[in-house]
Amino acid sequence: MHVSKPQMKAMVKDNAYLIALVLIVLSVVIIKFISQAEIGPGWDTYSFSINALEYAGKGTGYYEYDRGPFFPFVVSMFYRAGLVSEKTTMFVDAMFLFMGSVVLYKLVAIKCPKTVAFLSGLIYATADIMVLWCAVGYADIASVSLSILAIYLFIRGMEDNPRFFLLSWPVAMCAFLSR
Repeated sequence: MHVSKPQMKAMVKDNAYLIALVLIVLSVVIIKFISQAEIGPGWDTYSFSINALEYAGKGTGYYEYDRGPFFPFVVSMFYRAGLVSEKTTMFVDAMFLFMGSVVLYKLVAIKCPKTVAFLSGLIYATADIMVLWCAVGYADIASVSLSILAIYLFIRGMEDNPRFFLLSWPVAMCAFLSR
């Protein structure tokens, strides 16, 4: 598929708020990840990492049963690739914040102007509590971001394509199993 220059300009103009949100939130997440990596992870990060090691088949013989299984499962995929570090858990946590802000933008943009959607995604990513917990390595942001994604898929399924509706239930269960 070939996209001409005028078509490309039109796509950029239509998605200017989304592009700006992606750049701003990515900057916030990168800065927070770097600063949090210098500070160090939170206590629960090690619990999630131990569980992720177990899921990756590199277990230590210790497992915490009171932790949600989905977040460590996602981390275990990186561990299987050889990226075994608590920073990997912190990175996955940060990426869930990024994903949540972009999906919140898409969710709000369904019924509201793009400026409102932009501000919603920006407020979600830069609220004090979100910045405080971002890249610490906990599953809190993952569960909230997956809940936003489940709501977005549900609404898209009801309005546009029923296939999205079928995805909303498993994503909602992943959100539940994250926390």
